[in-house]
Amino acid sequence: ETREWGIDVVGGVEKYRTQEFLEQNMALSTKAAFLWAAYQPGPYADALVDFVRAHARLPIGFASNVSAGEDAVAAPFTDLNTNAVILEAIAHMLVGDASTP
Repeated sequence: ETREWGIDVVGGVEKYRTQEFLEQNMALSTKAAFLWAAYQPGPYADALVDFVRAHARLPIGFASNVSAGEDAVAAPFTDLNTNAVILEAIAHMLVGDASTP
């Protein structure tokens, strides 16, 4: 609750270092939400996954990210990497770590 995450702006251009830009561009990575749930399960992880399940679902897979604001708009595209990582995270949640005897 006290930790803040920053947006790294390449080149440090001032117009991208404003609170307004931050609020307009803050997004939640769908694959990060599922990965967090796989490796750090708990109420926070559940809330992240519930959020992306509700807002980032596209006709084929999940959007790469969804805005973190109240409007929760999903990116209008998906990609193989995002959805492959999500499937791997789900497999880990269902089966556990296969490297453990």
